[in-house]
Amino acid sequence: MRCPHDRSPVPFASHDGPPGRRGPGWRGRGVAARAGGGLGRLQRRHGRPGGEAGFGQRHARPEQEGARRQARPRVGLPAAEGAGRRAGRHGVLHEDQQGLVRPARPDRVAGRRRAGADQRLRREGLRHDRQDEADAGRAGHRGRPAAAGSDPRAEASRRPAVSEGAGRPAPPRRIADDLPDAALRRWPAAVRPYAQLARWDRPIGWQLLLAPCWWGTALVADAVHSSPDVTHLALFAVGAVAMRGAGSTGNDIVDRDIDRAVERTRGRPLASRRVSTRQAAAFLVAQSLVGLAVLLCFDRYTVALGIAALLPVAVYPFMKRITNWPQFVLGLAFAWGALVGWSATAGSLAWPALALYAGAILWTMGYDTIYALQDIADDVGAGIGSTAIRFGRHVRGGVAALYALALVLIAAAMAGVGVGAWAWAGFACFAAHLGWQVARIRRDDTARALTLFRSNRDAGLVLFAGLAIQAWASMG
Repeated sequence: MRCPHDRSPVPFASHDGPPGRRGPGWRGRGVAARAGGGLGRLQRRHGRPGGEAGFGQRHARPEQEGARRQARPRVGLPAAEGAGRRAGRHGVLHEDQQGLVRPARPDRVAGRRRAGADQRLRREGLRHDRQDEADAGRAGHRGRPAAAGSDPRAEASRRPAVSEGAGRPAPPRRIADDLPDAALRRWPAAVRPYAQLARWDRPIGWQLLLAPCWWGTALVADAVHSSPDVTHLALFAVGAVAMRGAGSTGNDIVDRDIDRAVERTRGRPLASRRVSTRQAAAFLVAQSLVGLAVLLCFDRYTVALGIAALLPVAVYPFMKRITNWPQFVLGLAFAWGALVGWSATAGSLAWPALALYAGAILWTMGYDTIYALQDIADDVGAGIGSTAIRFGRHVRGGVAALYALALVLIAAAMAGVGVGAWAWAGFACFAAHLGWQVARIRRDDTARALTLFRSNRDAGLVLFAGLAIQAWASMG
């Protein structure tokens, strides 16, 4: 029997109520008899049933005591009218009425709001789970680390192509070359899917596309003993962003069904159905028009040369279905800027430009082979070919051969122009960087593969810096 003067919260627990309804707040017959005693005193003392002065309730003033005595419930009857109204039809006193719940803390309320916002952003593809398996260095996306000589097709057979359970695509994992979520959230919600279609949240793509353009511009400047045209460099930057976006949008339109079967790509706007195919096609046309506007700033020869680049761009998405060498076609498209960069200054092509273009093709094949190491298991399951699958356990040797041939051809282009010491210093740093990549390749380490792939941005800038400094130095 509780003392009626006990100041602790009143646990309204009944032992004679129906099963499943016992516990805090249930008012059975045993509680009804006690309601007039302990509860009435608590009413007089604290102003409401079960109130606690320590929980933010003030004591009743003397002039209010008489009025509240009249509202005191009688023994054997339900609780006070106010409490009964708040308890509901089942006679349940909620925990806040019993003085058992403190007011919610503001920081916890804010945390719940942030959790709700995170769920909304995951639906929009802007909040991703951590790339735990890649950070742990796993070969696939769910299985154990693959053995050095294991068959990728056998590895793929042990992993489901899509996530189990829900019928809708799982949220995409966080990719290391993404912009931070905070940067994407600053964009209007209607713009975000299109920004992801164009890969604006992954600048590494247009940076790698831009490198051969700047190489060609700097190399031809060395050939004619002038400085690189800054206007051309800026136009190529705008064109690279536009055409990279157009190429990615077109690739997503063609591969939307395949992307749903690959874990890394199933959160893309088309694969996750956040953008329709018609909307994506209209966006593709708009980006292509921006690229055309940039191209029209050059002479007719360069315009014709740039339009010819559309052929490998259009063919590439289909090549991965019929060959294990789609990286060669990708190299034809991504390295085309070496020809355009040379032609924009010289008005024609020469054999050093062709050698530079061939070297850039092999460089692109090498770094995209490293990139394809992330998707070997899913690509095999989806029937997609790649040089990473073609090389198998000899992928390090294959990338080393591609990089070595690229260095030979780029060196031949530089020698044909007759560059000086600054250019050769940049080339030496470029070659050392490629060698460092080859030494660190691990076929079963997807996180490292992505890091090595992204490092080619720095490699391309180093070579351009050597060529540009040499051109500016020759002007003095």
